[in-house]
Amino acid sequence: MIKLSQTLSRKLSNGMNIWVLPTEGVSVQVMCAISTGSIHEAGQLGCGLSHFLEHMLFQGCRDYPDTAAAETIRDLGGNINAYTSYDKTVYHTLISHRHWESAVTILSSMVRYPLLPEGRFELEKAVILRECDRSFDQPAGRLFSELAQTVFRTHPVRIPIIGFREQISRVTRQMALDYHTLRYNPCRCNWVITGNADPEKVFALLEKLLGSWENVSLREPALPPELPQIGPRHREFYFKDTLSRLMLGIRTEAQPGSLPAQTILWGLLGMGSGSVLPRILERENPLALEIRTFDHLLPGGGMAGVSAVTRHEDMPKLLKVLKAELSRLRRSGISKAEVE
Repeated sequence: MIKLSQTLSRKLSNGMNIWVLPTEGVSVQVMCAISTGSIHEAGQLGCGLSHFLEHMLFQGCRDYPDTAAAETIRDLGGNINAYTSYDKTVYHTLISHRHWESAVTILSSMVRYPLLPEGRFELEKAVILRECDRSFDQPAGRLFSELAQTVFRTHPVRIPIIGFREQISRVTRQMALDYHTLRYNPCRCNWVITGNADPEKVFALLEKLLGSWENVSLREPALPPELPQIGPRHREFYFKDTLSRLMLGIRTEAQPGSLPAQTILWGLLGMGSGSVLPRILERENPLALEIRTFDHLLPGGGMAGVSAVTRHEDMPKLLKVLKAELSRLRRSGISKAEVE
């Protein structure tokens, strides 16, 4: 007898991992995560191949030509989407429990048998180039990209996930096919299914669909370690914006057991309107129109810091007061009451 909310797992002989969390309800979430992202693009770093391939998997596969995969999911009343990060590419659907087998079958065909049709390739490249232009035309996105390249000098997390326009323009269908062969292997394929689905039936279906899938490449690209930073780094750029913006960032390395404390620390400093920095710099001394902290776990180590938006004339004073407040907090520490 399977207990609800008890996660069951299975590793197929080819190394593919499957986790199933059965729960009551009328829907099932199906997620297929490939352990490859922008940091794994090696000699083609900056081309955005992981993100490019994510787009192309929706343009046709062996059993669902053209856009039939997404259309079939929608016709069954579900939704389907995907995203690319630094270290993974994730395809996911939410669908009625009556159709979870269809969702698994469709995602299996997409990740294993993409067609990457030539006619769709250049059209999708144009879509990605416009997306790239938009990402660099947004102040917040541009600021984060500049910060990542300032904090990280050698590790590939310094490169935007989407890549750079000039390099995206040079991507060919063969490059995408080669990348799929190299990185989309069952040992990097992870399935997570939650909802009203029988785990043994899930295991049996994925064994049938993908059990014969063979690993072509097990090699992982060497990721250069980030050297210790010996002094502050500063970068400015000018953007056509009616406001001024800043980000202060530091590298973080989560030690065993330290992640919860780190998360609470940055949350206490500025992840909500009632936290320390918004209270001081938005309400008591209103130099910032908005100020928040962030804490990102990245494959090359974490990055945490502060982002703020202010009027042009207030930027020098805001930066001065912000540094003073951070120094004060470092000296005086955080009280137990604030943590609670």
